[in-house]
Amino acid sequence: MQVFDREVPVTDFSFLAKPAELKIHWPDPWDSRFSAESLNRKAQDGTSTFLYIEPREVRHETLIRLRELAPWIGETFEVGQTLSPQHSALIVNQAASFLASRNPVTIDGKSVQPSNATATLLELTSQGFQVVQPGKEVSVNNTFIGAILSFSSADLPDQVAVTWDMFDEEISRVTTISNDIAGPFFGAVTPADPQFHWQNHLLQYQRASVTRIPVEQQKRQNPAAALIAGIISAVSLGFLLLTRGKVAKRASCVTMIAVASATFVFAGYLRELPWKKPEPPEQQVAEDILRSMVENLTTVTLETSPAARKAELAHIVTAASLGDIATEIERGLAIRTPGGSFATVTDISALKVERVDPTLKPGGFSTLAKWTVKAQGGHWGHAHMRAVTFRVLAEVVPESGQWKLDGLTVIEARDPNA
Repeated sequence: MQVFDREVPVTDFSFLAKPAELKIHWPDPWDSRFSAESLNRKAQDGTSTFLYIEPREVRHETLIRLRELAPWIGETFEVGQTLSPQHSALIVNQAASFLASRNPVTIDGKSVQPSNATATLLELTSQGFQVVQPGKEVSVNNTFIGAILSFSSADLPDQVAVTWDMFDEEISRVTTISNDIAGPFFGAVTPADPQFHWQNHLLQYQRASVTRIPVEQQKRQNPAAALIAGIISAVSLGFLLLTRGKVAKRASCVTMIAVASATFVFAGYLRELPWKKPEPPEQQVAEDILRSMVENLTTVTLETSPAARKAELAHIVTAASLGDIATEIERGLAIRTPGGSFATVTDISALKVERVDPTLKPGGFSTLAKWTVKAQGGHWGHAHMRAVTFRVLAEVVPESGQWKLDGLTVIEARDPNA
């Protein structure tokens, strides 16, 4: 059984085990209730506010029912009124501007202004809050504004506080939820106590940063060749010690020196000769290099602005390709939540290099590779988790003693179970 009162979902159950009484609130269906609280929907608050503490930003987010927001933005809505797409768009823009100037936020005791403010039109359905698709008419009875205010924070702050200043006859209590990697933490604000805090109690937090990948001697040792050459060297040494003729001694000495040199060369101990062009690394070595590069790229996507992401990329990308690769990461690798924020990658697995080819730049390699990530993010009190498998064509070259990305094309990004 499902119950809707003028499009507002009343229930949070799928069947009735016994008779139940529904009390209809005619002035506003939002307040219609079953007498048994266990039968009512969980989302009872017309206004809720949230703090998200992320690795590079703080977000203050608000869910507010359109009928509760109306008097604050000079609007008047009647029960059952339908909004056209054009009217909805005007209200969304007005709400984003208005909410960006209310409910002040302080980070470590300093008042801050949002670096970005967005708003989205949402509907509460039996499946929860859903983003209203463009061009759709909506009823004010079950329509919400979801606002997101972003504040840049290079390091994890010690404390964040929000002072809620939007109280009236309709809004007398606002549910609060603070979210960090150990949260969520629940509370509420009232006119008598309008401020809610987040305090940093994370003792083992470490800020993720891009790490350079040094170019080391990539040639593998050849133990079989080294063993054979070592045996020949030992025999030559023994012959040198036992023989008495000058000619024989010279021949043994030359043989021993030559074989010893060959031992080092074949065993992989000598560096590449200066006149010999460096070869691309073996597949397993290339895979290790690419895995480190992918870890760096996931760290780059933690940055909250294109400029900040590009600045971090400069440490691991050649200057000539920086602009193109930054654009490709925005297009193909960054994972966004439905609320618009970036999801955080929590795991990288199943990385496989399908092939390794030499590049025009000596020592570099191009590769077709794939890997799977698990990512999570949240907004307006809802957690989102997903897995994505990427298939990528990448070009990696040695430059100034470290490996750098010189080309990147995301061929495919899909659900691994699709």
